[in-house]
Amino acid sequence: MASDEARPHEDGAPDERARTARRRATEARERAREIAGRLARTGDDIAVTLDRLASTRERAAGLEETDSDDELRSARRARARAEGERQDSAELRATWDVPPTE
Repeated sequence: MASDEARPHEDGAPDERARTARRRATEARERAREIAGRLARTGDDIAVTLDRLASTRERAAGLEETDSDDELRSARRARARAEGERQDSAELRATWDVPPTE
């Protein structure tokens, strides 16, 4: 008999402790999945913010009073971080079977 199966009492009734443990494990997995979904959505939000930052830096690079090379480097870093956030979000979704946000 597998260790996670309910072991019957002498009278044949399943062990209530095993049933409770399975229920708690199921609830814990569902809570973890919900948290993973929230983290994935937060990662998506961060990626959008970083993309906006990159766009702002790219526009600023075109202004005469700024150091365009610094602004463009900063924009590239922001875009790279945004991509990293998207990859992390996708990993969370895949691992925890969380649907993508709309």
